[in-house]
Amino acid sequence: MIATILVLVTAVIIGIIANNWVRPHAKSEIQGVKLELMVSPLLALTTLLLAFVLAQVFTSYNRAKLSAGDEAGRVAGEFRLFQYLNNEHTTDGQAALICYARAVVNIEWPAMAEQRSIRLAPEVTQWGDRLADIQTELAATGARQPFGVIISTDRDRLDARRRRITEARPAVPVLVTWLMLGVSAVAVMSIATFTLPHVARHVQVGSLTLLTLVFAVMQIAILDIDSKYVGWIHVGSEEMELVSKAIEHHFVDKYPDYVLPCDADGRKLGGNS
Repeated sequence: MIATILVLVTAVIIGIIANNWVRPHAKSEIQGVKLELMVSPLLALTTLLLAFVLAQVFTSYNRAKLSAGDEAGRVAGEFRLFQYLNNEHTTDGQAALICYARAVVNIEWPAMAEQRSIRLAPEVTQWGDRLADIQTELAATGARQPFGVIISTDRDRLDARRRRITEARPAVPVLVTWLMLGVSAVAVMSIATFTLPHVARHVQVGSLTLLTLVFAVMQIAILDIDSKYVGWIHVGSEEMELVSKAIEHHFVDKYPDYVLPCDADGRKLGGNS
């Protein structure tokens, strides 16, 4: 953010300084070509580039938001499906889902926000593995319904988690980020440099300030939205946190003497394995 502001402000200053040299020699037309026609294509290119990248970033942001909500919904649905088994696998499966939700909220989500990269938290993965083990045990018993639905829901949960983590990566490559900044700086500097002599200085500075502000806000917004899980505009863990509290409350009410196999953060009691 600071780099964006510094580059654009520097471009304005350089452009205004250059304009002092250009003004005495500038006319409304240079060899039959109007100055505004020389600058307008660059300004249009900058605007289109920023709009295109903003659309791409917002699409990625929406995918991350949908994936997070889908994952939370699958956890809640799978928790209820285990309830219909009404056997020893019910408590084991529901407890694993509670620990899974806790680990996602308290461990994996902060890691995504901090690293902005694909990283599967082992504390979350181990509860997914535990759910797979329970399903294997259920298959050995010859269980049918709702066993098949549990398998399908768990597969959807796993896929939603994968999509959520994948979206942690920036949608805009670093090269494109610098390209946006460079094109914006050149556009601002060109407009500042080739402002016509009959344009008053205060009008020139005011227009440049407004244009620079618009470009800066758009690029800062793009970078912020592209962070996905951190920043002013971000996908939060509220849905999973709500599901975690709801299923835990239901579980504790029904099995008050059952000791969950994890701590408040979702880490397995007695170790991380």
